[in-house]
Amino acid sequence: SEGSITKCNEILDSNFMDLREKVIDLLTSVITDQQLKLGNDIDYVIGKKDKQRIKQFLLLLNIWFADINYRSTGNIELIINKDKIDRINKFVANFDSQNYKIINSIEEAIRDLDSNIFPDLLLYNLSFTIRSFIHRKA
Repeated sequence: SEGSITKCNEILDSNFMDLREKVIDLLTSVITDQQLKLGNDIDYVIGKKDKQRIKQFLLLLNIWFADINYRSTGNIELIINKDKIDRINKFVANFDSQNYKIINSIEEAIRDLDSNIFPDLLLYNLSFTIRSFIHRKA
C-alpha cells in the first residue's frame, strides 16, 4: 500500500481475501511449474478487465514477498500476513528467493500497468521473472 492508509483501505474493501488467496495460488503455480493452472490464475486476476484490481493484486504480491523477506531476516514482527505465517515459514524453509529483485520486478510491473501494457502479458512475464529468482533449497 506504499504507506498510504487510503490505498490500504481500498485493498481491504475490494475482495482483499480473494485476491490474497489468488496471490498464493499464482505463486504455487509458478513454483511448481503448472503452466495451465498459472494461466487460469492470471485469467482470474485480469478477467474483470479492472486495472485497479490488477494493481491491488500486484500490491498484495509485493506485500507477500516483503513478508517473506521479513521472515528470512528475522523481523517477524513486521509481517503483515500474520494469519499466513505457516505458508510463509514453509516457503522460507524450502526456497531461496531474491526478494529485493522480485519486489523491484513487481514495482516495475505496476509502472508498466500504468503505462497500459497488456495485463495478461505483464502477469505472464512477471511470473516467469519471479520464477527465475526462486530456487528450491538443496
